[in-house]
Amino acid sequence: MSVEASSDKSAAWLATLSWPRKVALGAVLLGCLVVLGFVGRVIAGAAFGWGGDASVETPQADAMQPPFPTVRRSDQTYQRISFTLLGGYGCSIPDDLWQQPKVAAATIDAKIPQVVRDLDGQRVKIEGFMLPVLGEIDKVPGFVLLANQMGCCFGITPPLNWWIDVTMAGHKTVRVRRDEVTAVYGTLHIGPLIGSGTVESLYRLDADAVERGR
Repeated sequence: MSVEASSDKSAAWLATLSWPRKVALGAVLLGCLVVLGFVGRVIAGAAFGWGGDASVETPQADAMQPPFPTVRRSDQTYQRISFTLLGGYGCSIPDDLWQQPKVAAATIDAKIPQVVRDLDGQRVKIEGFMLPVLGEIDKVPGFVLLANQMGCCFGITPPLNWWIDVTMAGHKTVRVRRDEVTAVYGTLHIGPLIGSGTVESLYRLDADAVERGR
């Protein structure tokens, strides 16, 4: 089988996966790379005295209630928020409800606090950790932004309100940033999205720009 045919089959298989499964698969693959990199840093540190540990802390909120701090970028104003706000409420549901997507979506939607719901359609800046699940390994048209590195490093699927499905606006691509805090600017969309027979995501963001975070 040719490399091209194998790549086409892999792409077709990935397209059939729901977002939660893509998140889990991407987390496992990226986690392997991160763990290998971490082991390399530990060995190098022991041998050559290199220091420095990557942060695994969740970016902290500057505000939990509006008005939120703002930042200007490219003549646009963005509200600065964090996963402490977006993930600051329980959105888990009984396992049997996942078999009823509409019921699951309605149950999750009812749990969203008004302060979070009001951010729907707003321009925001938020920081987290990139988990690429689409496109080439070095430049991607979209990715999942995670609240912390548990999903990246250990393949743990986070709750729906602790990750954001990010798509680059204007069909752009962005360089993959591994093992570092990433800042994303764009328009946030909030609400359960049903696809592939399940609730695929709760938060989505059309990204205007991506850069290194704090």
